[in-house]
Amino acid sequence: MSRIYELRDGDDLDLICFEHYGFSRGSVEAVLKANADKLNLFDDFGRVQTLEMRESILLPDVPEPVRIDTPRRLFN
Repeated sequence: MSRIYELRDGDDLDLICFEHYGFSRGSVEAVLKANADKLNLFDDFGRVQTLEMRESILLPDVPEPVRIDTPRRLFN
């Protein structure tokens, strides 16, 4: 279910996505795409820059990534 998230100075987009969705792979990209008009709020590392007024972003519905369990080998 989509949700509105109110940003605070110093928020980290990866952490916001991980806390909301439980994973960050694919969710960060979906949030950036859904909020393309607000990309100037984030620095190059995904941290919220200093806000002059209240800002919020949309956290869209994102399907959980498919997990593929592969056997792990300790030795060849």
